[in-house]
Amino acid sequence: MVEGVAEFLLRFPPFEFLEPADLRALAARVSVRQVPAGTVLFRQGTQPADEFYMVRQGTVSTYLEGPPRLLVDVCDEGDLFGVRPLIAREAYLATAEAKEDSVLYVIPVAAAEPHLRSNPKVALYFAAGFASGRPQQRRRLPGSGEAARPARPRTDPLPLLNDTVILDATKTVLTCPPVTPIRAAAVEMTARGFGSIVVADGPGTPPLGIITDRDLRSQVVTGRFGADEPVTAIMSSPVKTVQPGITVAEAMIQMMKQKVHHLCVTRDGTPGTGVVGMVSDHDLLLVQGFNPAVMIKEVHRTSSVDQMARIRLRAEELMEKHLEQGVRISHVAGMMGAITDAIVQRLVELHLERAGAPPRDFAWLSLGSQGREEQLLRTDQDHALLYAGEADPGARAWFLGLAESVSSGLEACGFQADPAGISATNPEWCLSLADWKGTFRRWVRQPDERSILLSTIFFDYRANAGAVELALDLSRYLYDELSKASFFLPFLTKSALSTPPPLSFFRNFVVESNGDHKDQFDLKLRAMLPLVDTARILTLSHAVVGENNTCKRYRKLAELEPTNRELFEEAAVAYEILLGIRARFGLRNRNSGRYIDPDELNKIERQTLRTIFAAVKELQDLLSVRFQSDFIR
Repeated sequence: MVEGVAEFLLRFPPFEFLEPADLRALAARVSVRQVPAGTVLFRQGTQPADEFYMVRQGTVSTYLEGPPRLLVDVCDEGDLFGVRPLIAREAYLATAEAKEDSVLYVIPVAAAEPHLRSNPKVALYFAAGFASGRPQQRRRLPGSGEAARPARPRTDPLPLLNDTVILDATKTVLTCPPVTPIRAAAVEMTARGFGSIVVADGPGTPPLGIITDRDLRSQVVTGRFGADEPVTAIMSSPVKTVQPGITVAEAMIQMMKQKVHHLCVTRDGTPGTGVVGMVSDHDLLLVQGFNPAVMIKEVHRTSSVDQMARIRLRAEELMEKHLEQGVRISHVAGMMGAITDAIVQRLVELHLERAGAPPRDFAWLSLGSQGREEQLLRTDQDHALLYAGEADPGARAWFLGLAESVSSGLEACGFQADPAGISATNPEWCLSLADWKGTFRRWVRQPDERSILLSTIFFDYRANAGAVELALDLSRYLYDELSKASFFLPFLTKSALSTPPPLSFFRNFVVESNGDHKDQFDLKLRAMLPLVDTARILTLSHAVVGENNTCKRYRKLAELEPTNRELFEEAAVAYEILLGIRARFGLRNRNSGRYIDPDELNKIERQTLRTIFAAVKELQDLLSVRFQSDFIR
């Protein structure tokens, strides 16, 4: 029975994260309970028992007592419920009842608590809100990557690769016995293309020494030692060793301290255990090409659009490594945004070198996700152009030429033209400051369906090339207009509330019913946009100038509204998690990551989305009450 329980537990989080011995010990303390349909496992308001439950077969509903009775969740095979005793020794806030004849695993709290304290992945799972029977208490979401990797305090906006990237130091290591002639070792190094060979009694044994190309040149070619002497005559010993999981920065420091060009990776980092890998200074040089700061410098130095495209591809490879290693998504987004900004700036510079000085000061405005510094993957281009002064046909023609040049360069780098024409190449969105003010004034004073839609796109503008002060001037004007038109934000709110979160899904996600993405879940529309829209509306209501990023907007709102601090902080973390999910699916499927197959979501991702939907619902309720959108027809 214990083996059967362990085998079942292993299929589902968080038990899949346990070591085999820990899993079996836990399984030995699990009991099996068969319950007929209609059995109440616990009731709302009662004190929790010293156990919680996992569904082996059947289904269990959790609901709030009425009247009316409100369904909270439906748990099926592999789902946990009643975990409140793990969180707090307080009364259950919901009732759990078997919907059909079911088989449950009953897990003692005392058996699970040690793993909650000692295993970060187990803690992450429960912290993500997997707490049926506790529906009214907001379930805090973990920071992206926090459980997988300890947070590193940072002050710079760009995470340097040196500080975060773990070297892949498990590559094949060339070894030879101590009695091997130098000539034979050199032949083997040449044939295999290795720059070093480790002297050891056998594969996986402790290193005795190391020979490198440098040793062959300085010790043998110079005639100091003969090619037929044993490798022990010229090997460096003891070998400088490090443990697996070393970062680029740590490897660099060790090489500088030890004055060596190779580090031998052993099982525990000491010379007394077996060799598992090697790190050379050449490896570090190769990795440095993936340093975001280096990439940005390369972009600003190149005149080749093809080279920019290659750099952007390398940036995506780096992003994938960061996501695998649990680097905080806000740092990853900042890195990708900075590299894309550098490409835009360089494309503008190259056009100015060809076309000469512009007729007016101007600002290139990034819109949408790039305007919010949230564009991890290469989605559609969204941008506009703002130039100083009044409308002038000649000036507009010149700037439309600039727009065409930059847009074509971005397309060559993999950013497709926006099918809706939200582009600086569109004369409608290549305007003077006076015209932009007039456009914004019409949208705010005479809101209709189109102007509301355009507002959600254009009000996230950010100047990332040209005269930034022009964009600030436009922002000040916009907020002045908003202060005079109190009815605009309720209209914006009504639009934002048109896509409520799908709180009612249980076994299946709300998926597209037709079209190219039939049976896929629209992560952007149903999860991300509601958070983006809410942050924008609340930021506009507080007249916060110069902050477009959704997470930063929520953190600023948490400062401005202490009574809603917890909700806003949770919203910021929720949006980071969604960015990470979209990026991972986009990289996996080589697309934008917007539409995902629900079957590809694991239980942690499903439950995390449920928790996010609950937070979105609370945010939308706040919007509805604050801006009285229900009164707008």
